Amino acid sequence: MGVTSDLVKRVWAHKNNLVEGFTKRYGVHQLVWYEMHESMEFEDLKARVISARICAARAVNRDLILLYWDIGHGIVEKQKTLGWGDAVVEMVARDLRRAFPASQSFSPDNLGA
Repeated sequence: MGVTSDLVKRVWAHKNNLVEGFTKRYGVHQLVWYEMHESMEFEDLKARVISARICAARAVNRDLILLYWDIGHGIVEKQKTLGWGDAVVEMVARDLRRAFPASQSFSPDNLGA
């Protein structure tokens, strides 16, 4: 994502791998979307908001993955030390889904078991 006052020059730079980032890293050289606006300042502000939202979503996703791994790890440890059976994973997943119905993340697979 970016903002430019010279679309032709920016496309050329990306196609020739002159710009560090996603397009160079993954070899993506086709423009899929652009918008024309009168105010570069507003577009820059919008780009900053979108970028911050993406960063926040990545941070939340990372923390949730670590949480699920930690829950799963705790279950596995208790299975070893206390002799819990495999059914406890399903029970914990079911109880968490009941406690947090808006979340679809509490499956036995996500809990690392």
